[in-house]
Amino acid sequence: MQSPTVSRIAHAAPDGVPLSDKEIFGFVCFLFIGGLDTVFATMNNIWLYLAQNPAKLEEIHARPDDIDKIVEELLRRWSVTFSGRVLDKDYEMRGVQMKKGDRVTFILPACNFDPDVFPNPKEVDFDRPRKTILAFTVGVHSCMGAHLARLEVKIGLQEWLKRIPKFAVKPGTEIEYRPGGVIGPEQLPLVW
Repeated sequence: MQSPTVSRIAHAAPDGVPLSDKEIFGFVCFLFIGGLDTVFATMNNIWLYLAQNPAKLEEIHARPDDIDKIVEELLRRWSVTFSGRVLDKDYEMRGVQMKKGDRVTFILPACNFDPDVFPNPKEVDFDRPRKTILAFTVGVHSCMGAHLARLEVKIGLQEWLKRIPKFAVKPGTEIEYRPGGVIGPEQLPLVW
C-alpha cells in the first residue's frame, strides 16, 4: 500500500519548484519520526483505559465494524499533543502582556472536552456524533501524519485485541506521567 502523504511529498513542487532529494528525505523522516512519541503516548493512554474498563473492551470486541468510530472517540478522549508558537509581535490577552519572541503553548486537546460540543466529554461514547476533534489540530497547522497516526492506532488496537483479548494493569503498578510535549504514561506494565 502506498502512502498518499509520502507520494505528495515526493511529487511536491511549491511555487512550481520540485523539492530536492534532501528536502524530500527530511520531510519523510519528519513524518515518521514525528509520530513516534504521539502514537506511543496515545496507545499507552488507550491501553490503560481499556485495562481499567473491561466493559468498554468488551464493547470494542462486539463491534469490530465500528473500529473507525471507536478510534476517533478514543483519540478525542486521549489527545496527547500540545501546540507551541513564538509570537511575532507584542500581544495582550485578558490583561496578560506578551512580547514578540515569547513562546506560548496551547493545550488544544482541552477543546475536545467542551461540553457544548461534546456532551459528557469525559465519558467514552463510541456512538458519539462525529465532530471535528483536535487530536492533530486543524487548518494550516494540521499534523501531516494524522492519517498515519490514526491508521497505526487502528491497526495496533485490532491486532492487539486479536491476540490479547483481555488484559489488566500489573497489580501494584503506579502510573506516572512526565511533563513534556505529549502526555501519556511513562510505563504501562500489563498482564494477561
